[in-house]
Amino acid sequence: MWPYFSRSLQSANTFVDMRIQLNYRRIFFLLLGLSAVLYIFPFMFRKLRGVRPLYFPWPTGCLQERLDTFKSSVYSFDSSLHYDEVESNYFPLTGNGYIALGVAEVSSRLLIRQGRSFEAVSYFPMVDVEVVQPQRMKDTAATVMDFRSGIVHLLQSFAMEGDSRCLQIDRKIAAHRRIPNLLIETLDLYNALAEDVELRFSLQKNFGEFRETVILDGGMKDSEVITGISESRTSSERTLVVVIRPTLTNSNKIILKTGARHQIQLLTVISYYGLPPSSPDYTATKNKLTEEVREIYKSLQQHTVDTLLKGHAMVWANIWTTGFAISHSRAKDAYNGDKINATAYYSLCFERFLNQEIKASGDQLTMKDIVEAPQSPGHCYSGHSTLQAATLWSDFRSVEEIVRVAGLWKLTLQKKGCGSFLALGAQGFLQAFVLSLGAFRYSNYDHLEMVVHPRELHRNYDFRRVAYGNDVHLNISVRVGEETDNKPVLFVAVDRSDKTFYACDAGCLDPPVQLTSEMQEFPVKLTEPLTAILYITKDKQHMEELKHTLHLQNIHDADPHPHHILAEHKHGHDLGGLPILFWVGIGLLVALFHVFLIRIVVNEYFNQDKVAYAPVRRPNRYTA
Repeated sequence: MWPYFSRSLQSANTFVDMRIQLNYRRIFFLLLGLSAVLYIFPFMFRKLRGVRPLYFPWPTGCLQERLDTFKSSVYSFDSSLHYDEVESNYFPLTGNGYIALGVAEVSSRLLIRQGRSFEAVSYFPMVDVEVVQPQRMKDTAATVMDFRSGIVHLLQSFAMEGDSRCLQIDRKIAAHRRIPNLLIETLDLYNALAEDVELRFSLQKNFGEFRETVILDGGMKDSEVITGISESRTSSERTLVVVIRPTLTNSNKIILKTGARHQIQLLTVISYYGLPPSSPDYTATKNKLTEEVREIYKSLQQHTVDTLLKGHAMVWANIWTTGFAISHSRAKDAYNGDKINATAYYSLCFERFLNQEIKASGDQLTMKDIVEAPQSPGHCYSGHSTLQAATLWSDFRSVEEIVRVAGLWKLTLQKKGCGSFLALGAQGFLQAFVLSLGAFRYSNYDHLEMVVHPRELHRNYDFRRVAYGNDVHLNISVRVGEETDNKPVLFVAVDRSDKTFYACDAGCLDPPVQLTSEMQEFPVKLTEPLTAILYITKDKQHMEELKHTLHLQNIHDADPHPHHILAEHKHGHDLGGLPILFWVGIGLLVALFHVFLIRIVVNEYFNQDKVAYAPVRRPNRYTA
């Protein structure tokens, strides 16, 4: 019996060991599979969806379907989204350099230029919509600021508690680009509720004690002229403001039937003039401004609102032909496309596009005089890259902050030699803005140089349609990564095949390279003392002579960037291409393995004397 029992005990121990090993293997493969899922699933999910990862929860309910139209532009940073549940860093605003309006709520005040900056005046141009019946409705709202079209979309929903159906109000607000005196607001109301809704529309009348209202007759009998004086908060300036708009009173009510739609189109024409402090009588000025706004307002009657908005969006699209792109960075405090696009857009809202503006002539709208490009760009931009200037990048959560940062941008570009570009208005401002991002500097029109230290080129850049003269544009790109051995490399092309341009890298020791419409590669070199890394000119002889004037002591290829810097931009950490969750999973796996190992060792050490071994009884060799 004893030998059999011994063999059974050994078999049982072997079985237990096998079960322990199987459990270890199951746990190991389970953790390994979990790590793989954590690594692969987010990537595959984004690929299948075809969108960027969500940075905030997308609105649901009545707003969701209406906002889906803007989803791609929000994810590509061409628009910004603000709604009740998420605090946005970008305050909704529209402007054209003559007037501007912050569109956070109906009580938003008009902005006009007073002195060198914009200030709010006591005039509220937006229509107030009040739901009279049914009462106690819950309202939600979302605002989309479209950078490309310059239109702000304000979407509102009113619903009863627990009801998925709602009253929808969609607004479009735009300070018109071609007609700087014009502010457009459209309302599209749709009642999806199961009952009729009573609505009241009203417009506030402001300007305090100086307000004067005149109801027009004739062809504009449903319009009114409001005159007021605005006093600057930062100076002693006084500005006379004249507004013409349709009349809306508190008795303007409608019953919106269930399933019905109602539209309102509000055209407001605004003109203003700074009053001399020594002239208390402003009657002549008031009459002149009143005649101006009436003339513009009358000429607008020949155009539909849709046509006006399309023309407005086309001008904004024309402005954005020059641009800048940057690879997305996950590094802390890095500037990405959302902040750069918003900053450029806000600044452009305070700049007029002089070459696209039209004016009223009788009952017609005609083009204004063309403003020519500067004969000499001077030395724009003579400074370090504005991507390194933290004070120029802000969270724009109020109109005051927007006005402050936009004014600081203009002052910076002006003091850095870009005055001739700024004189062109919005188009010239954007050219100077893009030049400043890449630290490009003109030496009149002798050449354009890129004065940036190679260590700052640790992300991919694209500078699109950088102007060189009146009719030539350059496309310049910076590439860095594994395909370039972590070294920055430049690519340059010109958009005109009938124009001859040349380029050379730092030092211009190599012969000038003639540019074409195809991207041509240039290495990035570091010189001592530090000079530009790229030169572009249309004068080949000038470039051949330029190398003799640089007086360099040393020149060599730029060193590759450390891997951890590029990894920080690409992944948000310096652990390489694997996400942090993967490394956390590996760490847990290693820790769990050591816990089991320690447990086995401890059990063996403390239980070694408690194992019951059955004695083997040997048969007696001798018999009695």
